Amino acid sequence: MPLSRLFNCCCKAQGLGEVKKRESISGTEMPETLGCKKATSAEVEAGGASTESTSQKLKEMYQEVCSIMNKALLGESSSVEEMRNASQTIFMGQNLQGVCQQEEWSPKNWFNKFTQLVEQAVTKKIPQPPLDRLGSGHPEKVLKEYLQLVQATVLEELRRLAPGLRETPLLDCVVENFHRHIFAQLDKVLQCTMTADKAYLVLYWAACVYLSEELMSHPDIKDSCFKAVDLLVLSDWMQRAEKVFLAAVQGVVSERLCCIHQNEIYWDNCIPGHEENFIKLHIDVIQPCLLFPAIFADSCLFACLLALLFPAIFAGSSQSYLPVVHAWIEQAGKISKLLKVKVQEICYLKLLDFLEKYVEKEKKQLKMHAKSGDMYPFRTFCTSMELRKYAQTIATNKMINPSRLSPLSKAKATLKEYFKKGARQKMGVIEEITEYFITLPKTNQDAYKKAVDTAYDRLTCLYLKHLLQSNRSKLERTWSDVGSKVTGNAEYMHRMFSQLNPEVIPRNQALLNVGKLLKCNDLNAQKITVIKMKTECPDMSQEQVRSLLRWKGLSRSQVNEVLEAGRECWIWTQSPTQCSEYISTVNLDSDWAKSDFNF
Repeated sequence: MPLSRLFNCCCKAQGLGEVKKRESISGTEMPETLGCKKATSAEVEAGGASTESTSQKLKEMYQEVCSIMNKALLGESSSVEEMRNASQTIFMGQNLQGVCQQEEWSPKNWFNKFTQLVEQAVTKKIPQPPLDRLGSGHPEKVLKEYLQLVQATVLEELRRLAPGLRETPLLDCVVENFHRHIFAQLDKVLQCTMTADKAYLVLYWAACVYLSEELMSHPDIKDSCFKAVDLLVLSDWMQRAEKVFLAAVQGVVSERLCCIHQNEIYWDNCIPGHEENFIKLHIDVIQPCLLFPAIFADSCLFACLLALLFPAIFAGSSQSYLPVVHAWIEQAGKISKLLKVKVQEICYLKLLDFLEKYVEKEKKQLKMHAKSGDMYPFRTFCTSMELRKYAQTIATNKMINPSRLSPLSKAKATLKEYFKKGARQKMGVIEEITEYFITLPKTNQDAYKKAVDTAYDRLTCLYLKHLLQSNRSKLERTWSDVGSKVTGNAEYMHRMFSQLNPEVIPRNQALLNVGKLLKCNDLNAQKITVIKMKTECPDMSQEQVRSLLRWKGLSRSQVNEVLEAGRECWIWTQSPTQCSEYISTVNLDSDWAKSDFNF
């Protein structure tokens, strides 16, 4: 007799009513008898089975179901068919309505008993963390092996139980219990003394392995796991683990920066003619490192800090500190972009703290090395230039604190706003830059003058760039004579930088010619100005001149005419050899305006 019919007959005789088949479970008849002692259908239907005997049969069914499920959960025996029959019987009992629900053997309570069996089995199956071994020896290796064991155990158990339980919600119950027990064990791990390595290892496993195809998203179980995994349990644990990880990273960075501060090896004199000794500071920093913020990009002191920072680590210890510091940021990015940003912020703040201590010490070192020659400060300056260029390539606006931007970094935003509003007052950014340079030490005059010259050149380029990006009509409404305004700004710029370095090269020639070009409306005069610009400003490209002429309002044909005059003048002002070489490589009938030649 099919179990479904026997079960319904027993329930009907007991006065509990008939339980309808759940076609949605398997789409077929409920399974055959589980093997327990049962009455014949004739006895039950004829009323031959008394209420007492029916209750006894339900008890026997309950015991048989519990036995099958307990063995299945513990992995002792039970076939897939037995598990499927038992799981469907338990699920069918959930829909029973009657008066005997207080009895332990009541089918209504079978699911609760199954849940208890699951909790007991999961507790036995889940490996306990080796807490005593996580603080000595090779704790990272121990933790990694433990996580791999948990992963293998859970995946094996779920794949073994899935065929017999997946047709009912019982598999969801198993997944949920494994899920809760796993993170209960990982909570114990977090309560141990956690190094940054251990914290990262367990955090990465939870974030990137746990829900992947390597475990909960395995094709054999992913459907049930998707429904049963409580993401709040996971996210709550992740928040706690993240705090532990960030605290550990902060501690290890502080410790290693302290070691660097105490290392004197790279404060010795440079070795003349030793190229590696001269360049290894910025090479060691630039090649592997991706953690320096744009807020320090224009700071020579910060560049000095970096130059001393990482090579000192390599030389002062057999441990490879730099890859470790670099790894925190890169490895955090494998878990989450947000976590990577948080790790970057920690590194930045710790570098700021270190910089304050470094500045005081470096002042003494610069004085000491100034007496023995110029190689040391010159190496410092060259290193700062290399690091400055590198920092620009990795700058991220989200990480920039506006209050800590150097004047040259502020100039970009200031000039953009200056031309957008057509400000009538002087450019305040020039005063900020000059004040900034006044505060810098002048131990090495050559390096100082080079820095001033570089800032001057950079500012003129930024000025021209933002001028050409502005709206000419709006500027003309504010400045009645845009050309005169540009000329005035160029002259003012040179006066301010001349105060910093009386021998500074006039980097404002391009802007002076731009001012002249904007003031004259005669096409022939514009041709002469472009020719002069070509001579005095060789770094100014044809595309910049073209953009300037178009910005001024010249038509396309007028732009081509002016540029053509400049091209012809360039040819005839060269030596005969240069001229013939040029003519042999350029088609004189081509459209000069479309060529890619730079003045």
